[in-house]
Amino acid sequence: MGLYEVIIESGADSILLPEILASQGLPREKIVEIENKKKKYISIFVSSLKDAKKIKRVVTRLRIKGLKVRSRSLKNENWRDKWKKDYKPFRYVGEFSVVPAWLKNKYPANKSIFIDTTVAFGTGLHETTKLIGKLIYQRKGKFNSFLDIGTGTGILAVLAHKCGANNISGIDLTKEVIDIARENFNLNKVGVSNLKVKDINKNSCTVKYDFVAANLNTLDLTKLRLKIISCLALGGYLAVSGVSLEKVAEYKEGFQDKRLKLIKTLKGKEWAAFLYKKNA
Repeated sequence: MGLYEVIIESGADSILLPEILASQGLPREKIVEIENKKKKYISIFVSSLKDAKKIKRVVTRLRIKGLKVRSRSLKNENWRDKWKKDYKPFRYVGEFSVVPAWLKNKYPANKSIFIDTTVAFGTGLHETTKLIGKLIYQRKGKFNSFLDIGTGTGILAVLAHKCGANNISGIDLTKEVIDIARENFNLNKVGVSNLKVKDINKNSCTVKYDFVAANLNTLDLTKLRLKIISCLALGGYLAVSGVSLEKVAEYKEGFQDKRLKLIKTLKGKEWAAFLYKKNA
């Protein structure tokens, strides 16, 4: 299997570009925002040249002024070596640090979340992942079952496990993503767990959870509001993120529900996260 990177550069610093791309059907879990000392851009990693060309066509059709798109083929070995060089351990939330799997033997397991991935999404570096991680950590010891909608690498689910949850579930849209999450669950010795390829838009929850996390985008959050709430037990917590600061008012209008009480809002430099409690 090959690996291809589609690189999208914008002439303007648009924090809404990931949402625009997701609204065009591009998988949000594959949209990676990258920032270095020289520039900020978006990369999308796919496993076939056909998919790379399809994404380039979608981006070109947007006709956004100043938008540039190109693609390149990556050798898996070279990519992994580069990733290992660039991805360093960092403090995530509370006492927990995110540690690359290849450094596992050098860090204490009780204070580490070990992550291994061949692509960059869900590493904990993105602001939305940090914000929603804080909301989970702040309810440490107050929930037993946890559902991660759009689990990616499984980092939020692993954090929930370390915060006291004994029954962990995660869903995502592709087998590739679920396989990565399963590897990370094993690395972190997550106990009772259930990982599935599942589209919540097409399926209802048969199990109710004490805590549900959904790190999606504004459009998906509002569209899937009823499905997401259906997974939450009475008195349970719901943490959501993926809402840009420019979209907060739109999100709040679209996500209103009398069954939910907003108990906390966190705002970063570009993104916001919200914590609700379901009325008992």
